[in-house]
Amino acid sequence: MKKLIKLFMWGYQAHFAHSLEYQAKKVFAEMGIDLEPDVVLVGLLKPNLKEKHPVCIEPEEKKWPLDIFSNLPTRFREIEATHPLQNMFYGDAPSMTDKPENMRRSSASMAVREALGSFDQSNNVRSFCGSARPVEDYYVVPVLQIPNAVFQKFPPLLLPDTGRDFTPKGEQSLIHSAVGVLLDEASEYLLLPDPGRNLTFDMRAASDIAREAAERFLRIPDFLTGALGYSATDLFQRLNILSSLFYEGREGLGSLILAKPDSTCLEYAVRFRTPVPLSEPRWARKILQMASERFALICSDGKIHGVGNIADTHPPEQLDAFTVNFLDHYQWELRVGPQVLMYSRFREPKLPQASTERVQFISNYLRLFKSASATDANNVWTLFESCMSLEHGTMLVVSEDAETEADRLKDQGTPVEPVLMTLDLLHRVSGIDGSIILDPAGRCFAIGVILDGTATEDCSPARGSRYNSALRYVGVAPVPRMAIVVSEDKTVDLVPFLRPPISRQELDARIQSFEKASTEDYHADQNWLHERRFYIREPEAYRINAVLDRLSKVPREVGEIRYLVARFEPSREVDDSYYS
Repeated sequence: MKKLIKLFMWGYQAHFAHSLEYQAKKVFAEMGIDLEPDVVLVGLLKPNLKEKHPVCIEPEEKKWPLDIFSNLPTRFREIEATHPLQNMFYGDAPSMTDKPENMRRSSASMAVREALGSFDQSNNVRSFCGSARPVEDYYVVPVLQIPNAVFQKFPPLLLPDTGRDFTPKGEQSLIHSAVGVLLDEASEYLLLPDPGRNLTFDMRAASDIAREAAERFLRIPDFLTGALGYSATDLFQRLNILSSLFYEGREGLGSLILAKPDSTCLEYAVRFRTPVPLSEPRWARKILQMASERFALICSDGKIHGVGNIADTHPPEQLDAFTVNFLDHYQWELRVGPQVLMYSRFREPKLPQASTERVQFISNYLRLFKSASATDANNVWTLFESCMSLEHGTMLVVSEDAETEADRLKDQGTPVEPVLMTLDLLHRVSGIDGSIILDPAGRCFAIGVILDGTATEDCSPARGSRYNSALRYVGVAPVPRMAIVVSEDKTVDLVPFLRPPISRQELDARIQSFEKASTEDYHADQNWLHERRFYIREPEAYRINAVLDRLSKVPREVGEIRYLVARFEPSREVDDSYYS
């Protein structure tokens, strides 16, 4: 049975929407966030055409009822009649010729954005509309919808109105910029013949889109502070170059303040008579060596003007001063006040994740060690953070049988009288070869311990001896154990790192939805379950496999592409602690 598109715009509209949704998910994963935005295509019939649906949506018969757009054709005509371009006169004939079409496209996007306002409020989402493009008989507007909860976790900047036409206004974040890049590419692809015919969508790699999003986002502190002046808008590239350079064999550590040089928010310790050009990265890197925990370089107009600080009393919400902290080789973060806006590691932009990592660590800890309290977990998290800053390799082991293990391994280490591990003590003893053994309450029982254990299938010659030692020791333990491994290359691993719990209710709802699916609408539920195979136990696997078997037996039409994942095997590791 062929798929019947009731609200028909063009033959590949479903493929186009699916490809955009898939690409958006990959881009957000690249930036460190598990986000599955909804995609809807809204088509508005071109003027003077009849005998077709005035408005079409894809996907149809889903969460977007068509009556949301019942007034769309009327608003489209009203917006076009009063569009700002109506009074615009260009000095060249081609621009005047293009003006009516440009007004129609702009009016279609504005009308769709307005129509989705009430839907957004009712469903606690935010809709972002791309530019309308003509596809056959319709002006098609691509829409990405993001849950509002995402913007509560990653608050956008509340941008001031500076009165300058080309300054960004409203709300902005790295997420906003990524959505903008995705929608710009989607709108351009709608201009190609048969958009969506190629299922891969031929968009750029997710990493390239994420980098362009970072470049766009960095234009905001550039605009608001004049960081590079009017000559360039490549702040992202300049910061990456600066963070990549060594000075006398040392990484570039320190801070850079982006602010106008005479801003009242600044307190100078030293002001240069001749500012250092940021376009001279080696010179600028040399000056960065002057920055310390107390002072930062002050940058504006593409030059470093001196060394100083932002005044403690300055309100960060004025958005006239941003701080770039250089954390390690090729790693830096952008802040405004205490808020981290983005993080970059080897030119890979990421959303700030520190608070989430802390929550995951504590959840991991309390699930492993039932006797531990939240205070114990927080104390060990503090030790974990300190381990990440150590310049040498070390390993911290937490075990429920720490006392007996310290005695068993006394010939391979140094047992000590039980003492609560503190940051000062950690820094003193971490330089000794071997591991530090703690109990779940954070008390130290031994230092400099050479661990034993049996090799497991997870051991890898590609990893260092500390990491493999942790796998062997923790993997064969009869009681819960955890290892914090700091390798010589400064990578930090947690063994084991338990996967986060997922909602039991959401899992059941997805399986029920998949059981009702047809060959036309199974993709979303199948992909969601496929990515969470680890959480599937035997009863769930049986139900999912029954659907896969049913779908595989439905006859295929000529040219039909149907992708079904492999059958599900019950997870052997999952238990009730993995469900919330």
